[in-house]
Amino acid sequence: MDRRPPGIARPIPGRPGPGQPPVRPVPPGPEPVFPVRPVPPGPEPIFPIRPIPPGPAPLPPRPLPPRPLPPPVRPVPPIGRPIPPPRPTPPRPMPPVRTCPAGYRQANVGVGDNYTSLLRRFNVSFAAMNIANPNVDPLRVIPGQPLCVPPSGTHTICHIARTATVQPGENLDVVARRLGATPAALLRANPLMTPNGFTPFQIICRP
Repeated sequence: MDRRPPGIARPIPGRPGPGQPPVRPVPPGPEPVFPVRPVPPGPEPIFPIRPIPPGPAPLPPRPLPPRPLPPPVRPVPPIGRPIPPPRPTPPRPMPPVRTCPAGYRQANVGVGDNYTSLLRRFNVSFAAMNIANPNVDPLRVIPGQPLCVPPSGTHTICHIARTATVQPGENLDVVARRLGATPAALLRANPLMTPNGFTPFQIICRP
């Protein structure tokens, strides 16, 4: 710690202070050389190795006892209602091949056909077509549906000028009133028809 009174500057190292002689630099001299004495090599120390006395002979390995088998796994009872095994699906029966009577031919309903157009195309009567196809609904013919077509020409059981077509919503009484005849006369002109057989688009004979 500097104990100089205040006002006196602290001397800078290497410079003389006030009232001191200048410092003379010391000229550099040769570096001192210290001789290194070589260490004479001496004999390496030899440590005797003590032989390890042989120990007892190793014991033979003991055979391991057989490992016991794990206990059998007990089946876990099912929780809730057991699921029955799936039932085999029986083979779907093939639809029987329909055979038409002798002298009849098989045809299919075309796209856009109705019962009236089929009767005109094959030139058969409604009664003959209805008898040959009892399971066919005249109001619901489907394209591709097979039909048994009677022999051509059975449509002309009455004169071509004496035919009429049953319109939708008509029955025996309405048709007879429209044709100016009685229901009995209409049934006599169509002997193969019943009173409930007058369906739309059916071609009948006028009395």
